[in-house]
Parts: sequence; structure tokens; C-alpha cells
Amino acid sequence: DHQAFFRPITKLTTRLAEERVDQILDQALRIATSGIPGPVHVGLPEDLGSKKIPFRASSALPNTNFGLRSASADAAHLEALEKAFLGAKKPVIAVGLTAVRTMDRSLLAKLAEKHRIPVVLTPMAKGMLPENHPWYAGVLFHALSDQVALTHKQADLVLSVGYDPVEFNFEDWMPQVPLVHLDVVEADIDRVSFKSVLDVVGDITTSVERLIALPALASAWDEKALAERRASMFAQLDPPPGSFGPRAALSILREVLPQDGIMACDVGAHTHLIGQAWKTPAPGLQLMTNGCSSMGFGVPAAIAAKLACPDKQVACVTGDGGFLMMAGEMALARRRNLPVVFVLLADQNLELIRLKQKKKSFEKYSTVLYEEPCPTPNYVFGVPVVRADTAEEYRSALEKAFQANGPVIVEAHIDPSEYEGLILKKHK
Repeated sequence: DHQAFFRPITKLTTRLAEERVDQILDQALRIATSGIPGPVHVGLPEDLGSKKIPFRASSALPNTNFGLRSASADAAHLEALEKAFLGAKKPVIAVGLTAVRTMDRSLLAKLAEKHRIPVVLTPMAKGMLPENHPWYAGVLFHALSDQVALTHKQADLVLSVGYDPVEFNFEDWMPQVPLVHLDVVEADIDRVSFKSVLDVVGDITTSVERLIALPALASAWDEKALAERRASMFAQLDPPPGSFGPRAALSILREVLPQDGIMACDVGAHTHLIGQAWKTPAPGLQLMTNGCSSMGFGVPAAIAAKLACPDKQVACVTGDGGFLMMAGEMALARRRNLPVVFVLLADQNLELIRLKQKKKSFEKYSTVLYEEPCPTPNYVFGVPVVRADTAEEYRSALEKAFQANGPVIVEAHIDPSEYEGLILKKHK
């Protein structure tokens, strides 16, 4: 029963009917793209495939504008928002992926600057505030999250803006302080443990503009101390001189890829490093899956990015495991002649799983991909492979790859040992 199977995990599950194909597909597209975008399951009865269905132009195009503004929160909740906000001395702003879809990022900077409030981002909200902004405090959940916690643990109020806990639960990082939640849905939080929760449900932009219009908050935050913590964190993310580990691989790629280029990454230890270290000038220029975090995301995401934005340079960063899952997609990249640079961080291990096993004192099990060194092929499904064993070789390979007229794989043989000191830190 496909309907029963998909119902709990989709926004809608339905099936096509001969006389209503156009109506059902219109409905499916509207639901999938409205509010918080999500999957819709449409079943295809086996006897329908061979039938000729008349085409009728849709009367209503689906809403593909995820930034479409919804109704404002009601007056009582907006007044409660002002009261809670003005009563705080050290609030922190936590920004999630719904904010990326629904508000102009310039408003976030205005809010932080006027009221002198630190901002933390979820990984999929990267680009909403520049890493060099004076009130930028870091990314939750990813590398050196314990140092990001040095800021948010001081907060006396959390102002969440479009925060979707599919990435990271509130309970896993928030101090025991009131939560004011600006979103199109109520906060998903344990209200037994966190008793003071104010849901301001409605258009996020309107709510943020309301806060910007208030008199400047009497903020007790120390801007200099925040700057020192930020500088210390980024210094630890810089590659040591002469090294060729994941920090060097990402740093060199960031230098070679244009600032408006798109980088998609897979899921693994490198994802946690990218979440904190990769400088992202604007939303949509770094693509990752966070929360459910399906390995194999990076390669098809990069291909999709190049198809959608053919004028932009596109790179993919993936580990050995993620690439093995999607190596067949190289045939598509070659067939479409897509100039995407696939950076394969080759360390012969499922490094994130190995580190998680070690952290939990488990015996190391099934994390080694190759017992013996695996020879580098010349091509994968017709896509040329360039091997790099040093930072110098890697930089040269990247520069040439971005000048190619089609896809290129750069196989970077890195030292993964530095991951251990950087990722899977405490979040509180």
C-alpha cells in the first residue's frame, strides 16, 4: 500500500486518475512548493500509463517563489515579541533555512547591527551573514561548535528566525532561557524542559522589521570579546604551513573558485569542516544537506547547480564513500558536457563514522574502504581524473580543471588526521 507507506513522510500522498490528471498534478505542485517546501507522492496506476490523456493548460501555476510573503503575525503576538525582546540584555539570534527562503539577508545585518546582537547560523543558512561581520558568531553543530557555544551559552534570550530543527534540535544547544520563535510554523521544541516559548507565527520579514524599528536595545554584549573568539576559531581552521589535509584542500579551493561560484558538498567529516570554515558570500553559494544528511548528495547537487546556473563556476567536494555511491553520475556529467570540478577527498576511510565510533568507545568496524592503496584511474565513465598528492599539485590541478570545457575529477590524497581535533565537539 504505497499510500499508507508514503503518508507519514510526505506533505501529500495521492494517485493519478484518468479524468483528473491535470488537477492532481497542479495540486501536487502547489502543495510541494508552498510554505515549507517538501515532498509529495503521486501514485501512477498501472493501467494509466498506456492511456492517452488530453492536455489542458493549468489554470494556476505552482508557487515556486519560496520568498512569497505570508500573513503577518497577529497584533498580540507582535506586542509580546517587542516586550520580550526589549527585556533582554544579551539575546542571541539563531537563523535557519526558512529565513533563507523568506527574508532579505540585509534585514538580518540591520537587526544585529542596530541592537548589537550576535548571530549564529545553522549550516544550511550559510551566507545569510558574512563571516567577517562584527556580529557573526559562527555556525551551530559543525566544526569547533564548542567555541561557538562560548557565545550562545551567555544568552538570556534566543531569538530564532526561520529556524528549522530538521538541521539541529533546539534542545541540543540552547541554554535554559526563553525562546522567541519567528517563523511560519510554531517551534518544534520540548516545552516541558523549555517552558518559556513565544511563537510569533506569520511573515518573518514583518516581524524582523518590527524589531528593527524599535529603539536600540541596551545590549550587554562585549563586541571585542566576540571578535576575539571569532578570530581564534577561524585561526584554528586555517591549514598549517606545508600541510595537505582537508583544511588545505578547502582553503585552496576557496581561493581558486570565484566568490560567486557554487560549491556543493557531500556528507562526511568534510561536511562538518565546510560548515564552519567555508566562506559563503551569499545564500545558495554553498549547498549541503544537513539533518537527515544523506550520503551521495554532493555529486547530483553540483550537477543540478550547473544545469540551473550554467554561467557560474561549480565545484563539488565529496569523500570516497559519497563518491562511490554516485560515481555513475559521471556518465551524465560527461553526456551533458557539464564543466563541473569534482573534488574527491581521498583518505580511503569513512572518516566521520570512524570518529563517531571512537568517540563512543566502539571498536573500529567497517570504516576502511581499501586495505591496500587504490590505484587512480585515468577516467571514470569518460570523465578525466587528475591526482594530487601535495598542495602544490592540487592547486595546479584545480586551476586547469576550472578552465576545462567539461567535467573533471580532482583526486586529492589528503591526510585526514586533523579532523579529530576539529569536529564532533560539544554543542553546549
